[in-house]
Amino acid sequence: MFGREARYFSEVPESFSVNETVENVLQTEILKPTINMQDKLRVEHLLSHITVILRRVLKQFGLAEVVVLMAKIGQYKIFDMDIARLAPGKELESEVINAYIFTRVRKHNQENEDKAYMIDSFAMTKLWQGSYQILRKCDASQYKVLLGVINEHHHWTIAVIYPSQKRTVFLDPMGESQTKVNKCLETTRAFMRNKGCKVSRWTCDIIPHPVQRDVTSCGVFVCKFTEKILQDQPTTFLNTDKAVNLIRKEMAMTLLQESEDLTDLCHFCGEEINPSDPVFPPEWQLEAGVTSGHIFSSIRRQWWSPCLGVVVMST
Repeated sequence: MFGREARYFSEVPESFSVNETVENVLQTEILKPTINMQDKLRVEHLLSHITVILRRVLKQFGLAEVVVLMAKIGQYKIFDMDIARLAPGKELESEVINAYIFTRVRKHNQENEDKAYMIDSFAMTKLWQGSYQILRKCDASQYKVLLGVINEHHHWTIAVIYPSQKRTVFLDPMGESQTKVNKCLETTRAFMRNKGCKVSRWTCDIIPHPVQRDVTSCGVFVCKFTEKILQDQPTTFLNTDKAVNLIRKEMAMTLLQESEDLTDLCHFCGEEINPSDPVFPPEWQLEAGVTSGHIFSSIRRQWWSPCLGVVVMST
């Protein structure tokens, strides 16, 4: 048995090779929509088509559930399913939120002498739960601001710590309750005390900001709060469905544009591929971009064979 049903190496015939079925899929799915050269190339539209092609081709090998690495930012790996969750009405996962805030903090630190520090959601949520002995290598006094997003009961909030001001700002996209403001004060004060700071007059404030109108955009709002705070701007922006959807689109574009080089990474697991390791397919290229009135450019993706559970046939 071979095809979608194949699950083990023993089920793949030794004589198997890429045949006309796969070639036909590639041939019929080639991206060549005619466009006006003056039109703006929609990168996210192009990438969505490329992902569809990848999935259809992989399906010919019984690998329909393969995910596709789209970006790597610091330690965070963004796959096609993560980008898809930036669509309207979807809840954001921690990897997307952490990666986006990482890009904003990195940009701030490149452009300013006063540095910012990001406490990722995993560490900040532990801190919120009472584990203060974290980030031992972080000298909080060396930063103008520390930002940490918190996930509690599938809802995202953010704490912004200003060490020199002995002050924390707490922002909740659904509005701040006094109970959570008090908890934020106790949590961040205990954290700073463990960092050797004097916290006798530490305060926790709230600031004006728009409130989310749905139940899925809290992650988008904390990312936008972060952006505004790092730019020393008021945390105000439109919160209509159309405006929030535009923010989602801009976030997706930022993650794709600020990715590190993916050339030597497995596009299934995101780990670096050793030059001696087999990849699947060995010389697989998909092309797209703009030439002669058609979209045309090139993008190459490769998968480390053990991740897919397939044997790469050598010629």
